Order: sequence, then structure tokens, then C-alpha cells
Amino acid sequence: MEKVIGYIRKSTKDRHNQKFSLESQEKAIRKFCKQENLELVWMFQDEESGTKTNRAGLRQALHMAEVNGFPIVVLRVDRLSRTPSQTFGIMENPKLRIYITELGLSADPMLVSLLILHSKMEIDLLSRRTKEGLATALKKRRELDPDFRWGIKDWKSNVEKMKLTRIKEADQRADEYRHLFGSLYDRFRSYTKVANELNRLEIKTHRGNRWHPKTVRAVLLRIQKLDKGIKQHSEE
Repeated sequence: MEKVIGYIRKSTKDRHNQKFSLESQEKAIRKFCKQENLELVWMFQDEESGTKTNRAGLRQALHMAEVNGFPIVVLRVDRLSRTPSQTFGIMENPKLRIYITELGLSADPMLVSLLILHSKMEIDLLSRRTKEGLATALKKRRELDPDFRWGIKDWKSNVEKMKLTRIKEADQRADEYRHLFGSLYDRFRSYTKVANELNRLEIKTHRGNRWHPKTVRAVLLRIQKLDKGIKQHSEE
């Protein structure tokens, strides 16, 4: 029984497409292996666009296939890649063998080549239709608002909200550290020594990391800034 490696891929935009779901691809590959008396030893997967050539799952599948001499089984040619140069490179690699479940074990090389080019044509056609649709929608929108630009207002608003949220969260954390940091700095008068003491006590940053002099200094400066803000507010 010949051993093989399975590879499945779906784009994030295909999440509602049952035909290309990871589960349906794996099911089809396992059925194919059973019919052709193949032993599926590994299954690798990616959830990324086929136009991306540096996918972790594909890299692992190709590496294991070359090292062990096992063929790779995929549902369709476009599951390997949507980029013709990469797909042709994989298909022409003498160290690799690719089985395509929809075509069988002995697929015609000419047919495979046509499918590779057709996959690229699908991507180009989809991209062109998307651009044409956006252009039409923008034209209609500008008939009502000549200065309209896609997403600029919402984008600026969202960025500002995110910025304010991060500042608020950082201020809250600094306020929580107020007494501890104040006490340690009064004692050591050194950012490095404060960081060392925090690490000795196994107190982590909010991200679970070790303390460094720069991070200690940043927290202390934020506490000072908060204190100045409180003082100015009380004086008003």
C-alpha cells in the first residue's frame, strides 16, 4: 500500500462555501485514498488565499513529501496554489508527485496545465469584476455626495477610538501599579533595580513578559502624567 500526504486549503473568503471547506476536502481525499488503496499518513492544511505562495501548511507538506518520497494528494489543482508559476514549479519538481482526486492517479499533464491556467483566469476575472463593481457603486454614491471617498470617515473615527481605548487601558494599568512602583522606586532609585526586583518577585507585565528598565520607566512616567492631570483638574 502506497503512503501519501494529504493537503487541504481554503481561503477565508470561502468560509461559507461547503464545496471547498476543509472538512469536505479531507472527506474527499480520504475516500479517494480508500478507493485507490493508498495509506494517508499525514494531513496538512492552510486557511489562506491560494495567491499566497509562502503558506506554512504547504511548506510542511512539500518538505515531508520530498524527504519521505510520498506523493501529495489534493482535491483540485487550485488547492495547491492560484499562482501558475508556483503550481507549475510543484508539478515539475522531480522529487514530488501530485495526485488530484478529481482527475485520478494518472492525470493527463496537458489537462493539468489547462486547469492551472484556468485557475489563474478565475482569479483575474473575479478581481476585475470586483473592481468594476466598486467603481460603479462609487459613481452612484458620488452622484449624491461628490466628495464621498470609501471608508475614510469611518476609518478615521475607528482609529481615533482605538487610540483612546489603548490610552485609557494603559492609564488604568499604570494606576494599578501606582503604589507598588512608587514604593520600589523610592527604595532603589533605579529603573534597572526596580525591574530586577519585579522579576525576582515573578510579577509579569500585562502581556505576561519580564520587566525591563524601559518598561518600568514608561509606567512611572505615565503615573507622573496622571498625577499632573489630577492636580490640574483639582486646581481648576
